[in-house]
Amino acid sequence: KIPLLKNLPDSFIGVLVRHLKTMVCSPGECIVKSGDIGREMYFLQKGVCTVTDATGETIYSVLTSGSFFGEYALLFSQKRTATVRANTYCDLFILEKDDFTQILEDFPEFKNSIRREGMRYIIKKIKVFENLSVNAVEQLLNSLSPRMVSKGSVIYRAGEEAHEMYFVTRGTFEVRTNNNKLVVRTKTEGEYFGEDAMVNPKYKRERTVVAVDECEFFVLTREDFEELELKEVVEIIKEERLATSTEEVEEEEQEEEEEERLKNRKKKQTKKRKNGKGNRK
Repeated sequence: KIPLLKNLPDSFIGVLVRHLKTMVCSPGECIVKSGDIGREMYFLQKGVCTVTDATGETIYSVLTSGSFFGEYALLFSQKRTATVRANTYCDLFILEKDDFTQILEDFPEFKNSIRREGMRYIIKKIKVFENLSVNAVEQLLNSLSPRMVSKGSVIYRAGEEAHEMYFVTRGTFEVRTNNNKLVVRTKTEGEYFGEDAMVNPKYKRERTVVAVDECEFFVLTREDFEELELKEVVEIIKEERLATSTEEVEEEEQEEEEEERLKNRKKKQTKKRKNGKGNRK
């Protein structure tokens, strides 16, 4: 029933079951809160739960015995997009991300297939890809190449020619200004960056991207992207590019302000040292 775990052998499932932990909830108890970082998957053995928005006013679905939720938290430490609350007394089993990661290390032959399923989930959540057909998604998945880098690795620098787009599956990246001093945003598991390279062959990177820790990600080259002939995706990326232009101007202003503050701070420190020497004389 679980797409992420389909077609796995009994040996894998057996190890997974041995890592499950039990949980009992009372009526009204919050099991998952929208906005929290997810690091567990839940199996509802007995009881009824309601899935709502953060306010609790909009009901998305009602879960009953045999249901499951939060499965992609096993791969990506993302914010929960819904709140799950117990309607009745509930018995649940929990699988934690750290345990699942260790299981994958013990079964490396299944790691790629599970990561691929996780990438399918990421792609369908990305606005520019959300309306792709099933066949187009499969073609896109076949075009992705896995990559791993160590902490401190530079993925690309401002000013470099751009040829690739990146999908993060583990770890965090910092997007820095072209002088490499100011972090303007971060990209973490389940997010992507570098999409401008897909639509403009002459595009040069405007930011520098650095791995904060050991990271795993998938790479899509512009050559492979062009072979997919996803014209509708190109148009959406161009539209998003226009929409973010204002944000980038604000980032540049923030960068200039930060540089000015640093200059003023150095001037004050220099003046203070000179005054100190004058007083000693």
